[in-house]
Amino acid sequence: MQDANDVDKLKAELKKTQDDITGLNQKASGIQAEIKTLEAKLADIQKATDGYDKSSAEMQQQLDDAEKAIGRKRTIAECAVEELKDLIDKQIADFDKALEDQAKAVKTAADSATQAAAAAENATKDWQTKQSAYADLKNQPQTLAAKLKDLKSLVDEIAKAEMQDDPVTMYFYVSEAATQAKLISIPKPADYTKELIAQQADAEAAKAAAETKKADSDKAATAAADAKKALDAALASRRADLLKVLHEIKAPVAV
Repeated sequence: MQDANDVDKLKAELKKTQDDITGLNQKASGIQAEIKTLEAKLADIQKATDGYDKSSAEMQQQLDDAEKAIGRKRTIAECAVEELKDLIDKQIADFDKALEDQAKAVKTAADSATQAAAAAENATKDWQTKQSAYADLKNQPQTLAAKLKDLKSLVDEIAKAEMQDDPVTMYFYVSEAATQAKLISIPKPADYTKELIAQQADAEAAKAAAETKKADSDKAATAAADAKKALDAALASRRADLLKVLHEIKAPVAV
């Protein structure tokens, strides 16, 4: 005959089974998500490699043909410029070295622009911080008035509790009021004016510094962009410019 213990046992078994099912469902959901992710990755790879078996063979053949043509023509060309070959090779190396130096200068300009932008951003943040502090200081009388109003309401509650002969409430509001009072400091008018003047000057100085840093950043960004534009143009016309220089090379005069 079944009793209450059997019911509890069945309930416990049911809960365990339900927990197991919940865990398996969560695991199945996780596996399904992984499958979708893997399928997406495989599809991406499949798309990238679609047709590559054929095109790679064709491209390899093109490369082989080009290398063979280069090999055949190199001997002819070297014989034709025999007296100029060393001068041509040196001119090409010098020309490319100049381009490398130009590229380094572009990187330096870009780094400088990045640093100038960061400096401008920091200066702007500093200005905003000091301007905000100055605004808070200007609003200090209103802030103090609000705090004093809140303090007065606590004092009124103390008096009310005392009138109602409620020492617990009275003690609580006394503690609250004392804590509140410690947080309030009323500056003397002369001191308040002096602090306002000082923070106003700090904010104005920070604004001037931010404007200077912004101008420096804009100038550095323009310089970097111009340098990059000049390099791109030089790289685009490299072969035409280099050929023009090479054609001006004269054979050394025999002594």
